[in-house]
Amino acid sequence: MTALRKYLPHQLIVPHQSNDVLGAIERKWQRGLAAAKAFSLEHGHLRVPQKYIGSSGYELGKWLGRCRINYAKKRLSRDRIDALNALGMVWDVRANDWFQGLALAQAYFRNHGHLFVPQKYVTPNGFKLGSWINRNRANFAKGLLDRDQIAKLDALNMSWHCLDEGWRRGLSAARLHHERHGHINAPLDYVDDAGFKLGHWLSNRRSDRLKGKLPPDRIAALDLMGMRWRKVAGGHRSGSTAYLVGIRSGM
Repeated sequence: MTALRKYLPHQLIVPHQSNDVLGAIERKWQRGLAAAKAFSLEHGHLRVPQKYIGSSGYELGKWLGRCRINYAKKRLSRDRIDALNALGMVWDVRANDWFQGLALAQAYFRNHGHLFVPQKYVTPNGFKLGSWINRNRANFAKGLLDRDQIAKLDALNMSWHCLDEGWRRGLSAARLHHERHGHINAPLDYVDDAGFKLGHWLSNRRSDRLKGKLPPDRIAALDLMGMRWRKVAGGHRSGSTAYLVGIRSGM
């Protein structure tokens, strides 16, 4: 018990009450540690949401938050730090979340060949990767990412601007379609195997060009694949019939 005295404000320690105070603090610590051990044993980690409440009603998320505060203020003894570290304690939640997001972004890139993650995409383990990508774009624009973070995301061909991402994803889909079919005369309602609405994307590029909003380099990139700047014949009809009309007419 005496080891706890230096971590308590002196005004809280009254000679005839000190043992009771220290005992109560020790009991709270042991209860929290037991809950942390149970969570770690069940989940294999100690990344506990802040509002997490265990089946017994214990507010483990808040308890760990208080431990982090005491750790930052150097009010947590070495034995308690060691006890939490043994369970995989995360002291810097933001840094941990960033590296967890990076690992999942790398896995997504390996599986898909790009980092065009839908905004609402959630990984199988529940991580909101789409939101994580968007936060990094926002932090990049504000100058809040360090060079190492930027380099790690650049290695995954990160698109730092949403408009650039839409262009790059559409161009990639158009190139794949051209490789497979020899043209990009996709009807308006055409959706590729990956779920990308290529028909709509091409139609929007036609509209952009008509309004003078499509840069020359992008026009040239589509021209290389034989882009037809007029609407594809039958483009508003659904199914393969409209698609074939567009191909046979040369539109």
